[in-house]
Amino acid sequence: MLLGWNGATAMKADLATDIRAAQRAGYSFIELNITKLQKYLEGGGSPAEVSEMLAAAKLRPLSIGSVDRVTYAGEQWERIEREYRDISRLAGELGCEFIVSGPGARPAGAADGEVKDESISVLEALADIASGDGLKLGFQFQSYPSCSVRTLELAWEIISELDRPDVGLVLDSFHFHAGGSSMASLRRLKASKLFAFQVGDCEDLPLPKLQSQQHRLLPGAGVVPIRRIWQELTSIGFERLASVKAPRPEYWDRDPFELAAEARQALEKALGPVPAKK
Repeated sequence: MLLGWNGATAMKADLATDIRAAQRAGYSFIELNITKLQKYLEGGGSPAEVSEMLAAAKLRPLSIGSVDRVTYAGEQWERIEREYRDISRLAGELGCEFIVSGPGARPAGAADGEVKDESISVLEALADIASGDGLKLGFQFQSYPSCSVRTLELAWEIISELDRPDVGLVLDSFHFHAGGSSMASLRRLKASKLFAFQVGDCEDLPLPKLQSQQHRLLPGAGVVPIRRIWQELTSIGFERLASVKAPRPEYWDRDPFELAAEARQALEKALGPVPAKK
């Protein structure tokens, strides 16, 4: 099993610091944050220099993300498509495996069938762009009340019907818990369609109140049944990687090196030993 660092966990750290912190903490891969990457490039850095930093740190750039509100974009679609092409080109240069993309808000009265049709159409178009740069698309459902795809159940229906090898799921344990997804839904997944497991915890609050980053916690510090989720995933054959993602604003003022090290220990403890294969 490989452990990774998601840059959103320490948002005030710049890209170079992110990479050094992940290296020092002993992570195998990193999920690059778009905002940090763009700031680095705007400041005069180049994709080649980013690749050099990653290579020196022996960190695999798993993904770049996230590009959110891609569905139901309306008049914003041309802008999203243009930005997605730029991000895809950059992610391809850096050797990322996939781009993380999230759904937009659900229109009033829209049924699940309509959401599926819209999502499949948009993901198809974006996946075509990503594939041109040698990338996959990782679709991440989100638990926020306005989001059009809030549960793993619905997200899996979309991925299954789309049925492209280059489109899969990004499972965030916070959104899994806060959106009320079921353990049974994990057993329906195919390991090949799960691109990443992002691990974070949350405070003990009623689900409708878990709508802010301020409620997120490091793995094992809250009430999300992380180990049970992980055991369900390993039972379907997914054992390859897990990243820590806990974008709690309170954490952002901490020393990123200390935070990354503590987060790695918390992630290992929360996941527990990988069950023996039957």
